[in-house]
Amino acid sequence: MKRLLITSTIVCGALWFHPPSAHAVVTDVFCGPSSGQGCEFGDEHKVFLQAQTNTMHGLGNIGSQDGLPLMHIDSDGGTLDTFLDLKNGFATIKPHSGVSFNGVDITIPGFGFTDLVFDVQLTPSSKKSTTEAFTIEGFSGAHISDGLGNETDKPDADTEFSIRAVGGVFDEVNILAALGFDEIKHIEVSGVCALLANGDCTPVVIIDAPEPASIALLGFGLLGTIAFARRRRA
Repeated sequence: MKRLLITSTIVCGALWFHPPSAHAVVTDVFCGPSSGQGCEFGDEHKVFLQAQTNTMHGLGNIGSQDGLPLMHIDSDGGTLDTFLDLKNGFATIKPHSGVSFNGVDITIPGFGFTDLVFDVQLTPSSKKSTTEAFTIEGFSGAHISDGLGNETDKPDADTEFSIRAVGGVFDEVNILAALGFDEIKHIEVSGVCALLANGDCTPVVIIDAPEPASIALLGFGLLGTIAFARRRRA
C-alpha cells in the first residue's frame, strides 16, 4: 500500500504540472479486496447515481447529485440479467431481475480519468462457494486495453477494489464477472480531465457536495454566530 501511495503522489504531480496524454502508455495498478477504504488514495470524487430501473444505460453525476461531468454506466450484457436497476445517490447497481448481472462498462464521454474505486458483491456459484472471480480492465485511446486485473473475493462480501492508471488516463473501465455480481456500488473516480484533439487531457475542477456532518457543523456554526451577534446588540 505504501508503494501505491508513492505512485499516486507522482501521478498527481504529473497531472498538476503537465496535462496527461490520452495516448500515453498506461500501466494499470490494481487494489483489493479491502474491507474498508484501503483502495482509496484520498483524491476521489463520489459518483451519485441517477435512479433508473430496467435499463441497460445508467448515468451518474460526479461530485454531487447534479455534478458534472456525467458518468455513463452501461450493462455488459452477457448470459445473465442484461437490465439493471440504479438506486439514487452514492448507491447501488443491481440486476433488475434480482438474480445477478455480468458487469458494467464505465465511461465519461469526452473525458479521461486516472482512478476508479468501487465495492462489489459477487454471486456465489454454489452453496459451498468460498471464492469467486472477476476482472477489471482499463482502456485508453482507441479502445486499447492497458491491462487486465484478475481479482478474487468471497461471495456476498461487500469489499472495495480499484484500478489506477499510471502514465496516462483511462477512457473506459470494464468490470466483468462470468458468474455474476449481486451488486456493484459506491463508485468513486479521480483524475478527471477533458480529452483534447491533440491527445492531451486537461484536468477539470469538480466541486464535491459537502458531507451531511459538514452541513450540520456549518449550520451550528452559523446559529452560534447569529446568537453571538444578538447578544452583542443586546
